[in-house]
Amino acid sequence: MSLLRYNPKRDSEERRLVAELNQRGVTTFPCSASGLPDQWGIFRKRWYAIEIKSGKRGKLTQQQRSFFKLAGHLDAPAYVIRSSADIDLMMQDIASRA
Repeated sequence: MSLLRYNPKRDSEERRLVAELNQRGVTTFPCSASGLPDQWGIFRKRWYAIEIKSGKRGKLTQQQRSFFKLAGHLDAPAYVIRSSADIDLMMQDIASRA
């Protein structure tokens, strides 16, 4: 099975939000393993973990929370994206780290 196949169980807004990330210069790679983020992103030679959630109801699993903590220790910040506004916040955070 290819990681590039669309999984209908993924959050409904994922395609649109990933396209928006790509338009802003973030190169994304889908990931389909339990506990890992939905997408890995690269922007300005740095890696980012990106979890796409639908609206307010989607929650991180315990495995995802543990992974996000580990990613932060490995200097690969992790973000939960639910909307374009979250992408704005992510890009502002990335800019502040530069």
